[in-house]
Amino acid sequence: PSVAIAYPANGAIVAVGSQINGTATSNNPGATISKVEFFAGAELIGVATEYNGLYYTNLPSNLVGLLSITARATDSLGAVATSQAISASAKLKPTVSITSPIDNTTFLSSTPIVLKATATSPNPGSAINFVNFYNDDTGVDIGLGVLANGEYAYSVNGFASGTYRIGAYAYDSDAIYGFASPVTILVIDPPTVAITAPATNASFVAPATIALTVSATSANAGGSITKVEVFAGSALIGQAIAGALDTYTYNWMTVPIGSYVITAKATDNNGNVTTSTPITLQVTAAPLAALNVSLVT
Repeated sequence: PSVAIAYPANGAIVAVGSQINGTATSNNPGATISKVEFFAGAELIGVATEYNGLYYTNLPSNLVGLLSITARATDSLGAVATSQAISASAKLKPTVSITSPIDNTTFLSSTPIVLKATATSPNPGSAINFVNFYNDDTGVDIGLGVLANGEYAYSVNGFASGTYRIGAYAYDSDAIYGFASPVTILVIDPPTVAITAPATNASFVAPATIALTVSATSANAGGSITKVEVFAGSALIGQAIAGALDTYTYNWMTVPIGSYVITAKATDNNGNVTTSTPITLQVTAAPLAALNVSLVT
């Protein structure tokens, strides 16, 4: 048979565990290749699997250093041939670990997320060139980490709501990649809340009873609103009562004369809080009754 190593090239640097492959054909009429084996020196690396005319196996993870690799093909008639040896340097992969966020952390979609990882090269004389964060579900790169205080960090200005698997890989000066175990994060939207009545700048007569109506909804599937609170300035004036169609009501009683800035805060089942756009209300004194004056002359 004829047999040759296709990858790696002679003199290449490869990572331990990397795939190696070669070609093999039988030169005997009617014969086929029955087996291709790869060797590092006299040590068997593995028996190859054929796919689309190439024969594949992987370097063992414990085989480190300068290797002399050969391939040996056996055909169906028992004829054997050995390829020309190639020299390759097998090196350990960089070690990478995502330090932040931790697995299964929940974030708000409006919150910046800082991704952090540590990375080192175990090979003498080799250094980390860069660390890249990526979406492990889609393979799309997120961004390159910036090294500071022993960690590579990249800040993302919020994700859209959903579940994400975040991965990271390091690339060293020997052109070897190492991958971190991905972490999963959940990104959710904050609740929405608005005061729907009364309208801003509405006016009332003291002592006033003001019926406040608030609309509040959870933005997440299966989520719920756990409470809606109403504030005058920074002072809590009461908790609204839930009604139909995401409506909450609160009757503010005996309100004295003054100008008030009213907000509502909605809290969802994940503990996320949203504050409404404020409205301004005026409470004024009752007008004086008209006086009937008789002029007696």
